[in-house]
This record gives sequence, structure tokens and C-alpha cells, in this order.
Amino acid sequence: MALHYAAKYPKRSKGIILLDGGYLSSQDLGMTLENELQSIEKFCEEVKFPSWDVFFESEKEELSRWSEELEEASRAQVKEQDGEIRLTMSTFTGQSIIKGIDAEPVKDIVEQVHCPTLLICATKPSELEAIRKKSIQFLQTRIKSFDIEPIADAGHDIFREAPKDVAQKIRTWVENH
Repeated sequence: MALHYAAKYPKRSKGIILLDGGYLSSQDLGMTLENELQSIEKFCEEVKFPSWDVFFESEKEELSRWSEELEEASRAQVKEQDGEIRLTMSTFTGQSIIKGIDAEPVKDIVEQVHCPTLLICATKPSELEAIRKKSIQFLQTRIKSFDIEPIADAGHDIFREAPKDVAQKIRTWVENH
């Protein structure tokens, strides 16, 4: 969304910071639109927990650390519905986002982005490294001022997995721009 905004409103965009987003498309990952729509439907339907305790234990297993702030952030993703803890996002919303991304891919507008851009990217899973590199190279050739900062041993939720590293990389980048 930030890249689309900067392309449409270049005079309002002083810089963009992407937190492991905006550079990988479903096509890069070998998925069709139909696959992705089915995947998000399955995800929205299957993410459910019998209690808040089970939900929080699941969240804790995914992260290397836990805090009150992470508990609050995790709680914001779900709601209690019919005695279960379910995603707040509906299948309709998830699929609408996927359709919008497919209809207006970043690759079609990225050359219109003229502000400094920082991509803070994941390094896990390592199986995606070749795809990440190819997608990053695409952006590097089209955005004049493009910086990349990987977060070692972090997956897509880099802001939850390594908040201090992310904050430091953002702080340093902003100070230099």
C-alpha cells in the first residue's frame, strides 16, 4: 500500500519503510490467484482456538520472546466468536486484499516511486532466499534510493520477532535520510 501511495502522491511521500512487504508477489512464490484465494479462505476458516489460553500458547510458540505488548498485539488479531477464538479478518476481507494486490501489482507502479525506500526483510525461511534476492533486485533497479536491511533469523513477522533490531534499523535509516 505504501508503494502505491508513493507512486500516486510523490510530493507527499518523503520516504517509505517496508517491513518485509511489498516485494514478493504470489507469482514469485509460484501461486496462482485461485491458489491464493483458496489458501486465504482455508487460513481464515482454520485459525480457531478453543480458549484464550490455547491461543496465547500458540502465539508464544511462534515467537522467541513474549511481553504484554505482544499479548496485546496478538489479541488485536482475533475475537471471541461462538465460544472460539477466531481471526478478526473475514474471508471476504482477506480475499479482497488478495484480489486488489493481483489487480494492481507493485511491479506495475514501482517505477513511479521516487522517494527513498527502506526494505527491512526476513531471512527465514531460507528456502525463499533466491526468490527474495530476485524480487529485491527488481526493486533496486527501479527505485533510485533503495536500501535493504535483513533481519537475521527472522521470519515475516520481523517486527514481532526482532523489534529492537527493526527499531534500530529504522532509527538509523531515518537519521541518514
